Amino acid sequence: MLYVGLWFRNLVAELSDEDLDRFITQDVVKGGVFVGLGQLIFLIFSCLQCYSDHFSTGRASVEYNVTVSCERALLSQVGLSYMVWMFSLVKLFFGALPKSVLRQNIVPLKKVVIMRLNRSQKFQTWGIFVPGICALYPLANYGSEGHVKSAGEKAFSVLFPACGCVCLFATALWTFKLVRRDMNRNTTTVGTLSGIPRQRSAVSNSDDPEEVLITGASNFWFYTGVAASMVQPILLTLAAITLDDYFETLGIVTLPFVLLVYSAALISQPRRRDTLHMHQLRALFVFFSMGSEIAMMVYKGRRREWALFASHLFRAFLHPFAFHFGLKLRASIGRLPDEELDAFVVDTLFRGGVKTLLSILFLTFRTTKCMFEMGSVERCKNVSYCSSILSIYLLLWWIIGLVQGSVRREWRKDVAWSIEKLATVKNLGPLRAVELCFFPVAALSSIYLLSTLYGEKNGKVASEFETIYYISITGVLALCVIGIIEVYSSVKAQKRIVRAKTSQTLNKLQVEEEEEEEEGAVGEGAEAEIVEEVNGVYEFFSFVLTTTTGALSVCRGIFYDMLFFRIMTLIAPIASLSLVLAFFCKPKRTDAAYKQFLRFHCASACLLHELGVIIYHFKPHQRLLSRIFFLSFSIFRVLVAYKLFSMLLKLRDFAARLPPKELSKFLCNRVLVKGVFAMGPLLFFSFETISCYLRQDKGFQGFNVAECNATTNISLFLSLLLVFLTTYSVMYHTLPKDTQKVISWDYRSVATLKLVRWQQLQSILLSYSAVMAMYLLSYMGVEGEDIGSIDLGNYGPFNLIFASGVTSLISLCFAMVIGIRQAFKISRDDRRRAHSERYSVRGSSGGVSTGDIEDSMALAIVI
Repeated sequence: MLYVGLWFRNLVAELSDEDLDRFITQDVVKGGVFVGLGQLIFLIFSCLQCYSDHFSTGRASVEYNVTVSCERALLSQVGLSYMVWMFSLVKLFFGALPKSVLRQNIVPLKKVVIMRLNRSQKFQTWGIFVPGICALYPLANYGSEGHVKSAGEKAFSVLFPACGCVCLFATALWTFKLVRRDMNRNTTTVGTLSGIPRQRSAVSNSDDPEEVLITGASNFWFYTGVAASMVQPILLTLAAITLDDYFETLGIVTLPFVLLVYSAALISQPRRRDTLHMHQLRALFVFFSMGSEIAMMVYKGRRREWALFASHLFRAFLHPFAFHFGLKLRASIGRLPDEELDAFVVDTLFRGGVKTLLSILFLTFRTTKCMFEMGSVERCKNVSYCSSILSIYLLLWWIIGLVQGSVRREWRKDVAWSIEKLATVKNLGPLRAVELCFFPVAALSSIYLLSTLYGEKNGKVASEFETIYYISITGVLALCVIGIIEVYSSVKAQKRIVRAKTSQTLNKLQVEEEEEEEEGAVGEGAEAEIVEEVNGVYEFFSFVLTTTTGALSVCRGIFYDMLFFRIMTLIAPIASLSLVLAFFCKPKRTDAAYKQFLRFHCASACLLHELGVIIYHFKPHQRLLSRIFFLSFSIFRVLVAYKLFSMLLKLRDFAARLPPKELSKFLCNRVLVKGVFAMGPLLFFSFETISCYLRQDKGFQGFNVAECNATTNISLFLSLLLVFLTTYSVMYHTLPKDTQKVISWDYRSVATLKLVRWQQLQSILLSYSAVMAMYLLSYMGVEGEDIGSIDLGNYGPFNLIFASGVTSLISLCFAMVIGIRQAFKISRDDRRRAHSERYSVRGSSGGVSTGDIEDSMALAIVI
């Protein structure tokens, strides 16, 4: 290890200045310190959370060996930590290689697709793919508690990380050997035969797989998919023979995985039309689809579950239609041009399929985690069903991507989504409007099932099987509707082109398309492509959310019921983020009526909430000191909200001054895409809290139990941290680019620690907030009354979770204030400098712009 380390250090020292700068900033600081070290710190909190949980809840004592109770957490943490450490070292090693050497020793993805690999490349490919699968098992078991009950579970917990680390280490040593051989060969040939290397590179480039267009995957992947597709029919046949629930559960768990490889095998070679291959596809369909359904019908019939028997019979009639659609899709893909088919096979089919496969395997390992913990398959039925439905969601999204990729590139612009259309909600058409309505349904159902899966405790989930079933079916139907609309749109576009060919108007159509492309190339900043404001539908939803939050606060004060407070904390972060985004939806509207609406929007959200707080704490039984404190605190929060409102108005004016292209990019990417996507984690945290309440089996009274206080506080603090980060990101991008460059600090500044005083303070505050956020995230899902509390004797209990959440929010707020104040200061200095230069030029005529002076005074007031 010392020899390899010294050789690696000498290799880094020989890099050019540009490559050395890239290696230190990107690989050492970003990849090593921020990503690698950050992941290791986060994994440490898993064991700390388990230990503190056992000590705080009284389940362990000093005399009791708490390591036994946290054995699962310790094994998963150690396994993941070693794999992260090994992967970081391998990535660091590859980052130090020169680009020419790195290009020679990296296996192209095209070679993997067509399986034209030599022995060394095969070793490297499997040496990276196997550790990726091995890392999923300890990752799925992250956060599990209790001692290991069986030798098989312990063997799995040890062998998976060990196999991954060994494969990574062997791959690194093999690559080290190849790199050293190539570098020695290059050093011996440099300066001797200058013409030969060029000839070798020319010959090698002629066989470069990046220049060869592929039209299908290798037979290896096809027969691998065929073999993997046999798994589920065999399991279901064993279930029908033995009537054992174990085989049925395994069949349900492996269904998405088998469907993925079955679909990939069906379209892996879209241009093969020979008789043998078509017979192979039909035999695969009969054995997989019909064999699985017939086995399930026999199984349900022998158990006299006739309703499920009828459902499987109905599904058996639908399978031929699905197979017919698959053949049509395969034929459509085969008609793509060679370049587009090459990109489809490599990116959409192979790379997208591998990502979906890894996600499905991760969800499958979540089910095995429950089975190992409970020692029973029957008690994990709901968990396995949730993981299977989520896997089917991923599979349907991948199939929708296949349908979209089957359309030619020149036809795709008529059927593809556009962020500008989503922002303005114009020119969508009736089908796209319906599809847009079904997207939130699918997203909400998937987030609910994911929070239910992660909220599993001792094999028990928050909802009954019927609730999970209906929600999952709703999500599946929504995705099916989206898929049908995509298929109809693509078929309609293809028929339009075919009709144009038959009517001999293709030349005219091509001329029109070329003219449209030229107009788009010349006038990219044309008025039709520029988004200056977001549709008012988003503002309406924001107003409804904020008003509902205030109304719940007032109801809590009037009825003195904590149920309203619990519901308010669930939607308050989402309403707060939507309120901030609503300020930037229409930045160029400066009329008095719209500004009055913004004031009313902010005032209704703030004043209603504080009114509810005052009513609640001014009940007759409340103490006078408590009334004074909460009244003062409410007044303080109103003042803070007023300052925030003023700052948002000024930043809104900054956004209005952006150039048209930058303003359109800001509204589409930052306000719409980033802002709406940030709602997903907020909904996940809310559903996690709801899952904790519902697991108490007390109906609406479960919202008042103390066992969920820790989960509620953690979800609220993490949601607020995400809201603050998204808000700061939106504020940051309203500033001019020159100001952004000054107030931002890159990895180069962190590596050299050449930071000014305010940047040093900001980095300390952000680091503390990040560590506290990881600490809070490690406690997510832990239930109990005294979770995270420390007994200080005479001073009473001290809640670390609440203290960590409050201090992290304060640190992040101060960091945001420091950055915004510095931005305002730079903008003010720039404007003063510009005004002074303008005044010196116009001093003879005495002309000074009153509007410029007003702008400078406005900026000075903000500071």
